[in-house]
Amino acid sequence: MLHVAVAALLLFQGVEPRTLSLWATDPETGAPAEGLTAAEVAILEDGRVVEGLVVRRDDRPLVVALVLDSSESIADKWRTELQVAAIEFVRGLPDGAKVGVWTTGDRARRVVEFSVDRDKIVKAIEKTFPLGANSMLDGLVEAAKELRKQPGDRSALVAVSGAGFGFSDYTKDLARDRVQANAMVTFGVLFDEGLAAGALGGRTFTPGARGELPAGRADSDNFSRVGRGEHEYVMIQGARRSGGLFQAIPSSQGVKDALAKVNVALRSQYLLSYKSLPNPHERRTEVRTARPLTVRLGPSSVEEPGGR
Repeated sequence: MLHVAVAALLLFQGVEPRTLSLWATDPETGAPAEGLTAAEVAILEDGRVVEGLVVRRDDRPLVVALVLDSSESIADKWRTELQVAAIEFVRGLPDGAKVGVWTTGDRARRVVEFSVDRDKIVKAIEKTFPLGANSMLDGLVEAAKELRKQPGDRSALVAVSGAGFGFSDYTKDLARDRVQANAMVTFGVLFDEGLAAGALGGRTFTPGARGELPAGRADSDNFSRVGRGEHEYVMIQGARRSGGLFQAIPSSQGVKDALAKVNVALRSQYLLSYKSLPNPHERRTEVRTARPLTVRLGPSSVEEPGGR
């Protein structure tokens, strides 16, 4: 008898054939599920079981864009918590994974190009120091855009932010749309430390307001003050639409464990391929497994010869 591992329902357009991403972990240990086969999985579209299901481990080369809050608001947490967690995350990624890193202190900066050289990536993170306000939205948009340019079919946008305020060239809705248009799957971690009152360097930031620009910034008409709510909104929407994961945690001490969960997700990915049932409308897609597992469905794609 099949067990419903999780009520993970997504909406997809009616095209065939179809390939879905599936993240599967052991509910007791959190470890990646090993040896999952088509005999253990059922895909239902609008309540009907699909046929011709093929299940295979997703061993395609992985590309990760890592966006880190390096603002003054979390300066006392940077080296003791965030830097350590980020380095451990990078070192724990699957072999051959290509990683690019952005920091968001004062402005979004790419501190290292996409690379498989772990030591190079770690050194770039170690050289970063906290600075200015949190430009997380700009970092997310820029990283997602560059991630899209990378070759390959498997990519992830991973973001870590505190609760401090900052600036952005984007409204939250525009940032959401840009991220969703470019990132294959989004993982967000937001911890409730930083500037709760929104003060930085003697200035007070009001989310959504326009006003004084930091030195070197221009175009005040497109410059907004944003905060925790805007960062959370873009992360949640990106994770929800892509089948990723958003984690809100009380303290930076939990960032290490939160990123470990992301690493497990990236190591526990399967591809489910099948012919979609004819349906001109959007359909509900549900996955069931024969063994008890924690599962989550990811992006859907149309299989095209030579296509992405």
